[in-house]
Amino acid sequence: MSKPEPLTPEYCDLRGYEFMPLFGHKLFASEFYTEASADEFRAGLRLWWAAWNQVPAGSLPNSDRALATLADFGRDIEAWQDVKERALHGFIECSDGRLYHPMICAEAIDSYEERLRKSKRRSDDKERLKQWREMRRNQERNESHADDTESSETEVKRVSGAYQTEERNASVQRAARRDRDRDSNTPIVPTGDEPTLDLEAEDANAGSETEGPARDFEAFWAAYPRKDGKASARKAYDKARRKIGHEAIMRAVSAWPFGENVRNGQDFRPHPASWLNGERWNDESVTAVVAAKPTASQYPPEVEAAFVAARREWARTGCEGRPPMRDDFLGVPKP
Repeated sequence: MSKPEPLTPEYCDLRGYEFMPLFGHKLFASEFYTEASADEFRAGLRLWWAAWNQVPAGSLPNSDRALATLADFGRDIEAWQDVKERALHGFIECSDGRLYHPMICAEAIDSYEERLRKSKRRSDDKERLKQWREMRRNQERNESHADDTESSETEVKRVSGAYQTEERNASVQRAARRDRDRDSNTPIVPTGDEPTLDLEAEDANAGSETEGPARDFEAFWAAYPRKDGKASARKAYDKARRKIGHEAIMRAVSAWPFGENVRNGQDFRPHPASWLNGERWNDESVTAVVAAKPTASQYPPEVEAAFVAARREWARTGCEGRPPMRDDFLGVPKP
């Protein structure tokens, strides 16, 4: 008589699937439950669980040594032989040489189909998550591009304004030379009265036009240690500048404990716009440090002179890098 084909496919794998249905009404009404001894019943249940975790699920190897181990008899083959017949109740040998239990195999096939459905859902969820992350990356790239575009436009306006100012000064000087030449018909001798580009006056008047706020913001941006959201930072800066002034903002930035907000490789420093909108210059740790510093009128003359010279050079070179601060020159020796 030929043996039946395996009752579950060879790829049916339920390992790691820690739930196996145990139908009490079938088990307790079965011949196995009523006829088996305590040792036979215990060995039978262990073999059911072992079959659930074999591949293919629902089957057992047809080897007394392997079965004795799975039934928790270890190497005691004789003790296994005493319970073998009743413990294997319901198992049949199929054409692949393994033992299969029809009821366990039927449940194994249903559980395997459910596992495949869940795996498909997980795959779909993973794909949806991947698409969502890609969408977020595209949004962040677009926002960064918008910030860069706005920053470029601001820089163009700043450079254009400075160029126009220099051209106006040069034009005034040329007109003055032409007038003196026409009136005296004598060689032009420099008198020291020619209009020149007054950087100190420019510093004093910088806040009245577009160029001043733009240059001050670039100074703030260079000094602030975290570079995120430049466009929103510019709006917040203009609002804060009208409230407390550029110098107060810069003093607060230099005093704020940014270094304490970088821990274990994670950056907890506030974004520039958040720092400004939250008026973090009022933090106690900042006000205590700022209050201890002298005001502009209290700085020694040699410090003020060094600061003015450095500020003039910084403006002459196009306001590149961090702007000079009076505190930078507290160690300057007296002339």
